[in-house]
Amino acid sequence: MKTIELISRHADEILRGGAHCGTSVKAIYERSVEESAARRRLWSESRTSLPDPNQTLVANAALRSVWERRWQAAVRACKRRGGSGHVTMSSALTANELVAIERELGFALPTSLAALFTGVAAKADATWRLPESSAMPTAYTELLWGACTWDARRLPELERTRRDWVEHAFQDPNDHYDRVWRNKLAIVDVPNGDMIAVDLERADVAPVVYLSHEDGAGHGRVLGHSVLDFIDRWTLIGCVGPEDWLMTPFLRADQPYLDPVGGRAQEWRAWLGISVLAVM
Repeated sequence: MKTIELISRHADEILRGGAHCGTSVKAIYERSVEESAARRRLWSESRTSLPDPNQTLVANAALRSVWERRWQAAVRACKRRGGSGHVTMSSALTANELVAIERELGFALPTSLAALFTGVAAKADATWRLPESSAMPTAYTELLWGACTWDARRLPELERTRRDWVEHAFQDPNDHYDRVWRNKLAIVDVPNGDMIAVDLERADVAPVVYLSHEDGAGHGRVLGHSVLDFIDRWTLIGCVGPEDWLMTPFLRADQPYLDPVGGRAQEWRAWLGISVLAVM
């Protein structure tokens, strides 16, 4: 189906013919096969061996403070450029509240996710938006907003939504694309209909995986080694997103996880005007 769509988009080129002004059906087909193979490799990323980020994050008041200060730095930088934003965090879940949520879900939460809710906050909302007229570096011309939100009490609702997607759209457990949606726990609903989830198949690691409902570039990409690792990496780039195309500049094809220390991240922080060292 994707090959047919690709050929249709290039129909005028193909009909014109000629190597100097058109593209052959064979070339279109070969390109489509190559792109599909590359996508399948990325969709399978969460099932391959994942590197240890070699950091120990403890969900406590100190980590909460670090994240909140990073968020505030991003919001202040956004406002300096004429934008807007806010940061709110609730108190943490009690042990009884966690048990109640797990009872509704029907299973225990992965350790990293439970630690987030009981050690940092049950609910958080860090959101900012730049003006449409912002003059940004070419590689980041569309990175106009960021939103890191979670709500422990909405987990059962989000999980029902994920299961509905599986039941009605991603039913085939043998299909490369559909399989990514299975055996996950949704933790963030993305405004465009996608979701960010914890991979329950990897109980030893519980990586965070992006779920696209319409062939997005981020489908199946592993965003973090665990929930705490993902949010820590994300806060270091101001939590651009959560749509996958907004996070794509900070994802490398040769390794999993958001890359908050590479050249692109450094260039982005320098332009926006946020200093990581100033908020540690």
